[in-house]
Amino acid sequence: MKAICWCIALTVLLVNIGKGQQGKKISVEQAKAIVRQFEGNPNLSLPEPKIYQVGDKTLYHFRLPNGDEYRVNAFTGEIQSVFYGSRQARKTTKDILANALPLSKLEAIAWNQARRLYRGFVNRKMVLVNRYFDGEAYTFQFRERLPNGALTQNGCTVSVRADTGQLLFYVQTFIDVPPEAAEAPAISKEQALEEVRRSLGLAEITRVERVSLEFHRGRLVWFFMVEGPLPDGTTYLWFIYVDAKTGEVLEKDRALAPPFRQPLRGHTMVGGFLLKQEYGPLARGKRLFVPSEIFEALGVTVRRQGNQVVLSSQRQKLVVATADYVENKGRLFLSPALLLKLLPDFIVEVHEDLVRKSVNILCANKESLGALVRHGKKIPLNLDERRFQKVYTKMREMQLTLR
Repeated sequence: MKAICWCIALTVLLVNIGKGQQGKKISVEQAKAIVRQFEGNPNLSLPEPKIYQVGDKTLYHFRLPNGDEYRVNAFTGEIQSVFYGSRQARKTTKDILANALPLSKLEAIAWNQARRLYRGFVNRKMVLVNRYFDGEAYTFQFRERLPNGALTQNGCTVSVRADTGQLLFYVQTFIDVPPEAAEAPAISKEQALEEVRRSLGLAEITRVERVSLEFHRGRLVWFFMVEGPLPDGTTYLWFIYVDAKTGEVLEKDRALAPPFRQPLRGHTMVGGFLLKQEYGPLARGKRLFVPSEIFEALGVTVRRQGNQVVLSSQRQKLVVATADYVENKGRLFLSPALLLKLLPDFIVEVHEDLVRKSVNILCANKESLGALVRHGKKIPLNLDERRFQKVYTKMREMQLTLR
């Protein structure tokens, strides 16, 4: 819990790098008086602090024998963060949850603590933007929202023990917000999103996990968390800031999570190989069908017996129901789900996207692992690459070549 709390505090401090320290450095005794006033205890015994430099911030760090800790900005005199180590639970998560207070009550406690501790809280429009449980405490994050809907970095984070409601951790941030930050953005969300796609070189954006208008590092910006495939299907989660006045992409970072591969719109992907569009799926009603050539490339024998279609693999022989195949312009298209029955030791999962008319056939090979992890599936153990070398050769022949 302590590591998580100080990580939050460090993140909040780094957000404000660029705003220089102002005024004269306060003395240690003045810092101690600020902590005592914060606690409402003029007799609180405080040790000599350590001095830390975090970005352009100089901090006095007081650590008490009982485990409580305070960080004070050495120039502004603001309490940066507080951690009550003396209140940490000596229980398992299971025990804490067994005696947990209702979430609504914990949230009410967090709101009350924020109003009590954050200077000017009631004079700002503060909103709850996030909450989560870390095994011991529920953490609530509050931020200021401007009239135009933009979030600023003004706000605080409050962590309360799930079983007692005691304040365990508190961190706060104060920045100056100019009047123009509340103006309407000149660039719409849709325009900014298209600029994100163009800047990243994505074929399309397939998922917008988060979008918000924010006042960030002195500018009004659009913030996005998005996913979308590159031309070869490789997909990352991106964090992007776009200037809401000019449309310029200011910052872009990829998440630490490994990428996964997904087919482009109208395409089929097999084992991480993006196939040419001629092998793309055919939509009929609310179902998708893939060309029989894909089945044959995977080692399945496709035969016609009168009006029937028969599929054979080393393990299975299936007579395909009429609902599971269609014919179009002399070509046979089959339900990709049939592969799960025919090749259970190789085909792990089949994803069909009706909106994007794409099919992703995930195999027991390394190229499919990212997508399997992305969908919370167990990683297959039978990663025998040599066994499927012949299949891979066929896939490469059908693969979309990027020029």
